[in-house]
Amino acid sequence: MEIDDNVLKLAIADAVSTNRFNKISLPVKIISSPYDENQQKKTLQRAETMLAKKLTLVIGTNYYDIEKQELLSLLTFTNSFDKEKIASLSANLANAFDKDPENAAFNFENGKVTVFRPGKEGQKIELNTSLDIIFAKLIDLEATTSNELKAELPVVKTQPEISTSAVNDLGIKELLGKGVSDFRGSIASRIHNIIVASAKLNGVLVKPGEVFSFNNTVGDISLATGYEQAYIIQNGRTILGDGGGVCQVSTTLFRAALSAGLPIIERTAHAYRVAYYEQGGWGAVLMLRYFPRILILKLKMTRRRTS
Repeated sequence: MEIDDNVLKLAIADAVSTNRFNKISLPVKIISSPYDENQQKKTLQRAETMLAKKLTLVIGTNYYDIEKQELLSLLTFTNSFDKEKIASLSANLANAFDKDPENAAFNFENGKVTVFRPGKEGQKIELNTSLDIIFAKLIDLEATTSNELKAELPVVKTQPEISTSAVNDLGIKELLGKGVSDFRGSIASRIHNIIVASAKLNGVLVKPGEVFSFNNTVGDISLATGYEQAYIIQNGRTILGDGGGVCQVSTTLFRAALSAGLPIIERTAHAYRVAYYEQGGWGAVLMLRYFPRILILKLKMTRRRTS
């Protein structure tokens, strides 16, 4: 059934002209189905079968599942699938998963890397080919006894106008390793110290054959160099002292070096184990990026409200 527009317009016009604004019942008319009973019954059976099935679309490194109501919406009463709706679905996928390429960026100032962003490929779904692939896979999905099939959609890779190799001559290639530790619940002064020490590491370059020293890079740790008092371990006890929390930065760096397989020449352990050794997840993340010629230290900090 559907609303009878003509009758409704007449009823509204009559109410306005006579100043009678009582409730108006919506007039409807019965629309007979263009499909016979057998076609309707067959489509219902198909829907019941397809309801338990799923078609997974592979779009580059992304996945999209067509299932349940969305899958049923693609059925037609002619024992087939609606190509117009499939075309609309393909267009929606393109809006969601098409990516523009990203230009690379590399800035080196005052002995440190201030900006490093590798170039990234873009991707664009081939809509016409994807429509045909989805249509064919839906037919296969209905015919097979399996409840799930996959279809890989063709994507065109687009290159950035400025590549990584074009913005630096150091040969940056990939992430070499990272270390993660958790500082949630730290007092404000400890978080401050973590940020100060991290800033001294951020962007440091290590030359080929050079031995990196955490202590030499961070330098003097005192109130005079911008640190605050927080809890430290001294003589086997936990007390307030300048730069509490810097040890966590060094531990995070140590984890990154181990993850990268770098040789450790010398290290000094805590007097005893602390809680963040066992904790994972978010917090301070130190990333090492690899060059044939040098190593860059990149420290990413995330903060959370302290308790």
